[in-house]
Amino acid sequence: MVVIDEHSFFVVANEGLRGFVSVACPQFVSHVPSCFNVARDCKKLYHCGKDALKTTLKGLKSRITLTTDCWTSVQNLNYLCLTIHFIDDEWTLYKRISNFKLMDSHKGKEIGKFIEICVIDWGIEDKLSCLTISNASSNNVAVGYLKNNLGDKLVLDGDFFHMRCAPHVLNLVVEMVY
Repeated sequence: MVVIDEHSFFVVANEGLRGFVSVACPQFVSHVPSCFNVARDCKKLYHCGKDALKTTLKGLKSRITLTTDCWTSVQNLNYLCLTIHFIDDEWTLYKRISNFKLMDSHKGKEIGKFIEICVIDWGIEDKLSCLTISNASSNNVAVGYLKNNLGDKLVLDGDFFHMRCAPHVLNLVVEMVY
């Protein structure tokens, strides 16, 4: 449930979920895992599925696109999430979070290096189509870094690699109007 519906690990501590479980399956109430155990189990699932996904990606005839988002938590911690999107031979669209990292900062070069490491780790550097990323100036630096280091493997030398995030652009337009 946590993985499929993209819930926080803390959902298992919510009163609503515990109430639902107590009605739906009373004998399971004392077995609802802790947040720590859910996180541990999700990490195990990730590592088990990663090799299978690498094999799938290696055999793809199509290109792969990436999206990434950076944000700062209320605790002032910097995070980055990298998501892989691809279409299989049956034209089924897939979205998989490939990496999620606590970052030292949101500086462009650091973002670019992290994405490069991830792309190489997944073995998809020669299958990339584009990267959708917000318009922050640090992201322009990150894209430049990636184009410099992966440019010979990108379609048309990366001329169309940087795709600007449409919701972010729309938000900027709305903010300008108001």
